[in-house]
Amino acid sequence: MKVKITVLLLSVLLTLSILVLSLGALAQENQELTKVRVGVTPYSMWQIW
Repeated sequence: MKVKITVLLLSVLLTLSILVLSLGALAQENQELTKVRVGVTPYSMWQIW
């Protein structure tokens, strides 16, 4: 049981990190738009999250 929970948590963390990386790449491409819309740089946004 514990092993299944650990594997589940690891897969969730991996998925989240991949999402953050892909979103970070998108944010870098649209950095100016993101700055105007959010008012902060994408990097500081990720730090808050």
